[in-house]
Amino acid sequence: MFKYLLIEYLVPVSTLFSNVMVGLVPIIVGWMRYFSTNIKVLGQTSGYDKFYGESYSLKLENKTLRSFVIDKVNVFINQENFFTIDLEKLDFEKRALEPFKQLVIKEQWTEMLSDPAKKPILYGIKFEIFCGSKVILIKYLSFWQQLKHCKIFIRCSIKKDLMSIKNRLPFWTHRFDNNIISTEVKFALHLFNENGIFERTILIAEHGLMSDSFRGYNCLQRDCMKSVDLLEKHIKDELLKDSGYSFRIQAIER
Repeated sequence: MFKYLLIEYLVPVSTLFSNVMVGLVPIIVGWMRYFSTNIKVLGQTSGYDKFYGESYSLKLENKTLRSFVIDKVNVFINQENFFTIDLEKLDFEKRALEPFKQLVIKEQWTEMLSDPAKKPILYGIKFEIFCGSKVILIKYLSFWQQLKHCKIFIRCSIKKDLMSIKNRLPFWTHRFDNNIISTEVKFALHLFNENGIFERTILIAEHGLMSDSFRGYNCLQRDCMKSVDLLEKHIKDELLKDSGYSFRIQAIER
């Protein structure tokens, strides 16, 4: 009886199933190669440095068999506000997201020009990825990802047309010595060794904290931060005393 059932029913059904699967493979491969836009957000981080300002990074993974060259990304921190990472403007060395590969996109700025009282946490809930004329919309809907960033109660409207929202949050970028610096940096200390050769530059924040330690010092007295003259005297009498080093103080314009 079992042999009869095996021959009459199970074998034909399994053969049909195998033929269907064989037929589906090229369809699935073709979809993943030419039509699929399955890009996943693996993670995102934001931070603030007293000397080098604010930063944000976004990690993407390509789940298709096609490559995407990313021009820019709109990161929506809520339903109405977003900021843009322009990879073309930043001159990224690598903008291509290869099949089943990952790509980390980074941005840095001095300050985001938004109302301080309403300044949001810079974690995206939606993303627009611009690849030439193609715009790929990603929603950050993973339960654990939302729970991790306390966004489980945020409702993401599927019917919301993100392209119609124009409330872009602009950046303010202040550069010094080819580096982006924060608004807390007040002075730059240029150090020269015993032979008068330039060695390095140390940034000094408004409360005397130094971006790099020197001779055991990583912070200066607050009282000396009131003027360049007071700072020069303190550095000469305390920081560089009997070191043979010379220095130059440069006030940072804001």
